[in-house]
Formats: sequence, C-alpha cells, structure tokens
Amino acid sequence: MGKIVSVCLIAALLSSIVPCHAGVHIPTAIKKSATICTIGILLLGEYEVRVRDQYKNKVEDLRSKSTEKWNGFERLNHGKLNTFWVQEYIGVDLVRAELKNSNFPNVGVASIENQIDLNQIPADRLNRWSNFTSLSSANSNHATGVANLIVGENTGASEKANMFVFHYGSLSSAVKVINVSAVYRFTDSKSFDAIRKIFQLWTDKGRIFVFSAGNQSPVGIVKPFYQKFFPPPSNVEVRLPGIIVGSIDPEGERSKFSVLGDDVTIAVPADLALQSRTSGLSFFDCSSATAPLVTGTLADIISVLGELNLEEAKILLKRTSIKVHGTENIRGRNGFGMLNSYRAYKVALRLSTKNWQNLNAEERRLLLLDPSVYDFSDESAGLWKQSKIAFSNHDSLIGLDLLRKAFLLNPEEKKANELSDFYSSKNLITNAKFYSRLARLQPK
Repeated sequence: MGKIVSVCLIAALLSSIVPCHAGVHIPTAIKKSATICTIGILLLGEYEVRVRDQYKNKVEDLRSKSTEKWNGFERLNHGKLNTFWVQEYIGVDLVRAELKNSNFPNVGVASIENQIDLNQIPADRLNRWSNFTSLSSANSNHATGVANLIVGENTGASEKANMFVFHYGSLSSAVKVINVSAVYRFTDSKSFDAIRKIFQLWTDKGRIFVFSAGNQSPVGIVKPFYQKFFPPPSNVEVRLPGIIVGSIDPEGERSKFSVLGDDVTIAVPADLALQSRTSGLSFFDCSSATAPLVTGTLADIISVLGELNLEEAKILLKRTSIKVHGTENIRGRNGFGMLNSYRAYKVALRLSTKNWQNLNAEERRLLLLDPSVYDFSDESAGLWKQSKIAFSNHDSLIGLDLLRKAFLLNPEEKKANELSDFYSSKNLITNAKFYSRLARLQPK
C-alpha cells in the first residue's frame, strides 16, 4: 500500500466500457480522445511514504493487538478498541443481520481498481460474468481490501451487493453503484474530459459513483480525484458526478489525512485500523476505506427500493447522518455528518411501502424531504426499553445491539452515554470515548 503506480491502460479501458442496457454507446470522439491521451499516474488512496512516517506512531498504536477478545476477535489499540469498530459505529452489521434471510434482490456493484485477488472474495458474492482485467501489476491488496469492505464476511458493509469487475467490452447493466477508492491524476484536460463524459453517461443512466475524498500529505494536499485534475498553472476544477466520502477517527474527530472540500458529502469512520481481508483478515488504511462502506450501504438501500439516483442518495445519506465532532468542527467540509447505515436502511424500508418505484422525480424528492419519513422516535424508545430488559437479564450482546439500534434510529444524549458506559465496562476505552464525546452533540 501507499504506492504510486504508473498506468497506461486506464484510458483505453474506460473508453471501451459501455453500458449494456438501453442501447447507450460512447461517442466515437470520446473513445478516440480517451484512447490517445495518456492519463499519467494512478495514485492509490493510501498514504504516500512521507505521510506514513508522519503518523507512524498512531498507526502502530491503533494496530497493536491484545490477547483479549471481543466477539471472538482480537481487540485493537492495546485492547481498547473492538475489532470491527467501524462496522459497529455505522450499524452495517445490524443491516446485514436483518437482510440476511430476506427476499430482496442482489444488487451489482463494481470497483475501478487495480489487480484483485479473486480467491479472497467470498465466492457467493462475486459475479464471474467475465475474467478480471487488471489495470496494473500492482500488489492486489488494495483492490482486494476495497472489495472485502463491500462484500467480505464480517468486514463487508453489504448483505445484498454482488461484486462485478470491469471488462474491456462492457459494464453489466446489473451494476448500480461504482466504487472509486483510487485517486487519479490527469496530465491534460483532454484526457480528463473524455473520462468525465463517460462517467456522466453512466450517471445519467442511474449509476451512482462513490469516491474516497483522498489523502493529504504533510507538505501539501494531494488533490483528490473529484476536486482538481490538472497540475499548475491550470486552475480548472471540474467535478465528476458522485458521492464524496471523508474520514473520521475512532474518537469521532476528522482523520488528519482526509482531504476537506465543500462538496464532501458524508464522513465514515475509517482511519488507520480498519479490518478487511486481503490475504486473510488484515488491516486496511486511510481514505480508500471510506467509499466502500458507503457503496455497500447504497447497495442494500437499492435492494430494498429497486432504484435510487445520485441526488436521491445524497439527500438520504445526509438526512440520516449523525453529528460528530469530525464534521461539525469543520463546518461541512468533511461531510454533512457520519454515515448512519442502519437508519438509512430503515428509511428505505419505509419508502418502499409508499409506492417509491412508481413515483415521479418530484414526488420522490418531496417524500425524501418529509421529516416524518425519518422519525423513528417511537420505535427507538421501544428498542431502548428492550435493551434495559436484556441487560438486566445479563444478555449483554443482545442488549448492546438493541441499544445501538435505538441510538442509530434516534440519536440522543442519554443513549450515547449508555453506550459509552457499556463499552467502558468492557474496557473498550476508545469506543467509550467516541460515544461520550458524541453524546455532547445529540439532543437531550
């Protein structure tokens, strides 16, 4: 990880990827310009060496393992942080448990990446419609780690996503969400414009791109894929359509490496000790880990709703998000709030009962802006009451899940403090600190 990889094939690859449905074809002029223009380099969404050195102590501290266990897995941060802390903070494990035996359909997702180790992806979550075509000879850990944060056992954010891979000929019509955890630098406007037009074609056909915001270095910002594409002296800033994902750390502050921007949509707790799978259960770092968690969340939401476009997804993610210091202290430049996958999923279930697929665009927009759609106060109160009964019966893990659901559906100060007390009682001090700090920002 943390490598800068030369790429000569991206332009040719993207110029030949054509949506399979609705007779959409990329214009010849775009194909030609995308083929002949060199894009330069692919910067994986990881620290460059100098960034890794700057935060070396923090990385080593968070990665330190303990002999203590939490739900059968070793703890992190000298035993102070549970292994799947990220998945727990945003509630994707709760979503997966509820969707596990449901009849909702699978949803195709894809990832623009380098080489991937298909043997490390769960076989039942990988669509083998074509052989994988690698963009480079780079180490496969990055692409594999990204994929497993979407569909991996224990680590993955989605229960209903099926991973598709890009092929030179086409992009399957089954693909609804496209993950971009790599950051690209373009050497000229011509090559970028070709890519932008292709991405816009996909977006116009209902695909949703999810971008990691990117990492910054100690000597200056490494401009992310979505923000600035041309080296000085050019001042052109053309945005690609998509959801931009920033990062917060285990205590809820903005991750020091996460690039800020007015168009960052949402923040995800990713930081430096996120469990994924590359060649076995392993760590995955930095902003590359943010986008896959949103990609997986959106896949499950689309499974429930049947369809969702980019602007609808932005509204839903923002209005279900949780206030954290890492977004509130940055005045929106690290996203509107922290991703709340569980509440977003529950809103999707509610929308599905309101004839969602048969509504027109304006009717959907108005429904998404209706505050009552997001009101789970009664359900939350019931779950909170059940959690107290479970704890009194010494069913601590059941009680924890009920309390987490209650908080995620209706974040309040008292619930956050109860979560903090629980984690403190298990000596998960970092988790406890996250919720105690979070409590200060929630309604009483």
